[in-house]
Amino acid sequence: MLLVDGGRGQLNAALAAFDELQIQRPAVISLAMQEEEFYIPDEEEPLKLSRHAYALRLLQYVRDEAHRFAQRPSLCPALSPHPAATIDAGTPSAQETTQRKP
Repeated sequence: MLLVDGGRGQLNAALAAFDELQIQRPAVISLAMQEEEFYIPDEEEPLKLSRHAYALRLLQYVRDEAHRFAQRPSLCPALSPHPAATIDAGTPSAQETTQRKP
């Protein structure tokens, strides 16, 4: 199952990505944070669960953990910025500095 963080628009974007890449999609739902509604493909109206439903709490936990994980790039090196991205374009590189003549 793929849980998309967002509402109908994010769900449709995820489904379009699977279609564009011609990948068979898994079960996909999205969870909109504002009203804690679930959007399901081919369903007109979002699904609302009781605020006390264990299924809602589990999916909220998964979403919140993904947010926490994404905000801590050190937990996942793949999410850390590439070292080249931290170079200031206005500062000469180390190689340029050592090659300059006084």
